[in-house]
Amino acid sequence: LKSEPMPDNGILLPFFYALRAKKVPVGTQEWLYLMEALSQDLAESSLTRFYYLARSVLVKSESLFDAFDQAFVACFKNLETNFDIKEGLI
Repeated sequence: LKSEPMPDNGILLPFFYALRAKKVPVGTQEWLYLMEALSQDLAESSLTRFYYLARSVLVKSESLFDAFDQAFVACFKNLETNFDIKEGLI
């Protein structure tokens, strides 16, 4: 196990459940990959980059892009585009 702290799931766990509700088959392994990517700052504290990172890690088929988008908007629609993802996770 790595000793680096993983991101807090305060705003992310509802996103996980929204994806599952929209029938996007997100498994534990994909979710852990996303958490690892966030802990390495691959989203670079950008909501837009987080969107593309999450979509590339969590969505297995282009046919699920619309469902992913619906879940993303439902969870992050009230956030500004310049939202610092790190601040939202702390």
